Amino acid sequence: MQLLDLFRRRKEDTVTDPRDIDPMPTDPMPGDVEPVPAASAALMRFLTVCRAVVEVHNYQFRTRYTYKGRPYVGETAYQVDGFRWECGGCEAHGGTHGSSGPRWDYGRYLPGERDLVRKDANGHAGECRAMPAPVAQEEGK
Repeated sequence: MQLLDLFRRRKEDTVTDPRDIDPMPTDPMPGDVEPVPAASAALMRFLTVCRAVVEVHNYQFRTRYTYKGRPYVGETAYQVDGFRWECGGCEAHGGTHGSSGPRWDYGRYLPGERDLVRKDANGHAGECRAMPAPVAQEEGK
């Protein structure tokens, strides 16, 4: 008999201890629940004065700005994972109410401008007086 044989269990000898059973289901998403696309998940949310929500999302776009950021422009365009924000009350976004750099770039924030997008979205949330868009109610409720 070898030393390793002492530590190996035979299949017929194993008994399942109730404490070893995982109480959580193995499937993280039940079949009847639709998974939410990752692109729609908000990175940050800010509440306006009248309870509308300003959300910051990831946003992929092509740009000629180099890895150094604004104002350094390169020869060719490449795709970056930047940011974008939008108000759920007045439908403002970084292209209409953002800082001067992103405002002239259609409201697109570069990957290194996370603090700037936070500042702009939070600043708009502090000034916006728009109410949240009404939610359509289903008939019979």
